[in-house]
Amino acid sequence: MKGLFCGGCRARNNEEYKIVLAKRQKRMLVLLLAGLLTVVAGIVYIGVNGFEDSYSLGFVFGFGVGLALGAALAMWKIRKTLRNEEKVKEARLKETDEREVEVANQALRLTAKIMLAALYVCLIIGGLFWEEIMLVCCILVCIFLLSYEFAKKYYNKQM
Repeated sequence: MKGLFCGGCRARNNEEYKIVLAKRQKRMLVLLLAGLLTVVAGIVYIGVNGFEDSYSLGFVFGFGVGLALGAALAMWKIRKTLRNEEKVKEARLKETDEREVEVANQALRLTAKIMLAALYVCLIIGGLFWEEIMLVCCILVCIFLLSYEFAKKYYNKQM
């Protein structure tokens, strides 16, 4: 998942890479807080509705706990890497390796194609039975394509 959420590392030395890792650690803290807020939302849900819909409650709690634990684990790994200069160098070299970058780019392209195909299938099949599913899938496809175009224009101006 590192290539998906934390790509584009161009650190030339260990000091620059430590700065990158520190920024990642801050992002993980934001995800940790988002997970904890999701758990709090589940607790508020219990206060308002009781245990009427246990599936939704379990989903909210599970999502929040999973997000918080995943972020905490990532923060722990980053902190562990930052403490050892050899691990910093090894991680930097692995992450900036051209082959690794190309593999991540190819995987992201394939994932995007699969996601669009799955949304299209849900749009068509769901549209036959539930209009809401068709509308949600259509909106998601539009968001995906528009965000791609905006990101492409943004990065064309940056480079």
